[in-house]
Amino acid sequence: MEAQVDMPENTANCRETTLQEQLARLSNDQLRYVLARLRTSSMRNACVATGISESTVTHWPDYVDETVTLLLLDTVAAARALMVRTLAQAMAVKAQGLESKDEKVKQAAASELLDRTLGRASQSLDLHHSISNETRKFMAELVGLGTDEGESSE
Repeated sequence: MEAQVDMPENTANCRETTLQEQLARLSNDQLRYVLARLRTSSMRNACVATGISESTVTHWPDYVDETVTLLLLDTVAAARALMVRTLAQAMAVKAQGLESKDEKVKQAAASELLDRTLGRASQSLDLHHSISNETRKFMAELVGLGTDEGESSE
């Protein structure tokens, strides 16, 4: 059973701004708080989870709580917005793999970066296979078509 999450008090005051615009306005601490607020049932619990004092949060601009409200109303958009915001950080982690002393890690990082940037290299698969005359005869008899030499199976 999921815990009930209280909506911020200023739900009615949400301006018509996009989630992207709201997230772009947040500082790193505000973003940490907003993400914690989505996982907890109250401001107090989010403050405890992030180590940010309640007095700090209560003095933040209204758009911080408005962002929480927008995220609670549209979780798919929230996930996408968070992904966009953290994309550069994720790519930096992958790029750090190129500096590894372990050749396997370095190769894996390089391959993944190339695949994500240029797309995976296509592989051609050679399906040409020679079939022996005995196999051809067997297959022809199996389907009732006769042999390669034109003989009928009747």
